[in-house]
Amino acid sequence: MAVLEQLEPKKVFQIFEELSSVPRGTFYDEKVSNWCVEFAKNRNLEYIQDEAGNVIIKKTWDAGI
Repeated sequence: MAVLEQLEPKKVFQIFEELSSVPRGTFYDEKVSNWCVEFAKNRNLEYIQDEAGNVIIKKTWDAGI
């Protein structure tokens, strides 16, 4: 049973829990940086990942959502 299963909106907390399960520590954040990139790629989102591992994900506004 997921820890955050009962919280709303469910999809947001599902993604948060998945992200939280990625091992990381101070100065060892490559895995979480790469997780964010894969998250963006899987959703066809624009992203930038710099040499330090910082990630910016962009989503254009779609009024038809």
